[in-house]
Amino acid sequence: MKPIRRKRRMVLLWALTVSLLFSCTGCLSSTPLNRQSIVQAIGIDYENGGYTLSFQIFSPSESGGSNIGASADNAKQITSTGKTVSEAMANSVLVQGKRMFTGQNRVIVIGKAAAERGLLNALDYFGGDPATSRNAQVLFSETTASEILGAKGNQGILPAEMLEQIAENAGQHGKIPNVKLFEVLKAADEDDKGVLLPVIAQIPQDSESKSGTEQIDSVSSVHLTQAAAFTKDGFFCGIFDENESRGALWLLNDMDHTKLTVFVPKQYTAALELYEVNTTLSPILNQDKISFHLTVSCRASLTETVLTGSSAAHLTEDITARAQALIADECNAAWARAGALSTDLFRLKDHILQKDTARYEQVKDTFDETLSDCLLTTSVTVTIDRYGKEYLPFS
Repeated sequence: MKPIRRKRRMVLLWALTVSLLFSCTGCLSSTPLNRQSIVQAIGIDYENGGYTLSFQIFSPSESGGSNIGASADNAKQITSTGKTVSEAMANSVLVQGKRMFTGQNRVIVIGKAAAERGLLNALDYFGGDPATSRNAQVLFSETTASEILGAKGNQGILPAEMLEQIAENAGQHGKIPNVKLFEVLKAADEDDKGVLLPVIAQIPQDSESKSGTEQIDSVSSVHLTQAAAFTKDGFFCGIFDENESRGALWLLNDMDHTKLTVFVPKQYTAALELYEVNTTLSPILNQDKISFHLTVSCRASLTETVLTGSSAAHLTEDITARAQALIADECNAAWARAGALSTDLFRLKDHILQKDTARYEQVKDTFDETLSDCLLTTSVTVTIDRYGKEYLPFS
């Protein structure tokens, strides 16, 4: 009898599992794909008392092919408006007759006006929508998001895939933070630290006609060299320039590898490839003051050295010292900028919590306002590897 009972239990368990799976089928939209527009990029702007959403959608045609690309000319942009983001999303079906499928979205661009009203106000809908991809890159525009998504190259609208790759490359090469939607939402939930987003901007260029007699203004590309800072409440508060943005990566231990140029007028210019980067930020908790010490270590290869002076004595040592000073300057610049904005962008309270729980409880509520009083000291070690030394002239 026992084997029969065991078999019955297995059958009942299987039936229960199947029934639960069927009950979950209503969690996502059952709209057929041919009645949905495949969204590749979303722009969020705030204007005229409401939100304007710009969608870059995949619009295949007989001549455009099945892949999105500038040359294929099958990336289309449409807009929808509403008092809230959710209302603008609902109204999008009225614009072009199809529902928006955001499960393959690659990029979200937030315009300045929308950012000033808070990141959560702009992104909360997408955080709560189970069909939206959480791996989308989140970018900030100092103008409008629609302007970025509508930027055109020589062959048409810059596709979202290209925008995504530009952002990823800039992050991987130590230029700016690389931030995904799930990371922004996580920071908002923690509610005790600020956020840095990459700033995307157009590059205006002058183009000449074939005759060379007429000039037209066009936009052929975009770039990301700065970062936008947001308070712990998610409100835009300022811009980090290129050096400050890279300094922030050192402080956050988000630097993997990067390039550094050491320029000494009338002597030399040296290009270094930095790798095996490791940084440690440690709090120093004195009785009446909190300070931090940053330790940076990395290896470097000299990829190019151009001598413009007659002497190259002790060149390796000089390049090393100047590279270390440049890194320290970038870190100090980022630290000063965060202090001026009164925003904990570097998880400083987390470092305090790990070292002294009581001190953390004492300062956590007022720490951001007193951040400018915290001092930073740095210790930077750059080791030029053997490859660089072998190819260094006169070293």
